[in-house]
Amino acid sequence: MGKYKKEKQRNQLEPHTEPDQNDGFYFIAGYTPGGVPYGVTWEEMGLEPWQVPEVDAIQSDYSELPFD
Repeated sequence: MGKYKKEKQRNQLEPHTEPDQNDGFYFIAGYTPGGVPYGVTWEEMGLEPWQVPEVDAIQSDYSELPFD
């Protein structure tokens, strides 16, 4: 196998996976060295744990951005 083909395989994107979530976090951005998760909580999102956000609510938030 040539050098180009090996490099191409190495640079392939990971397949799309579901975001990390748990009962406390809507989105887990990462973990501390001690293994404690950090990220965006369900409360910060204005949702109950495992509630699916409504599409209209998500799109309306974009209209309030200060740029086009």
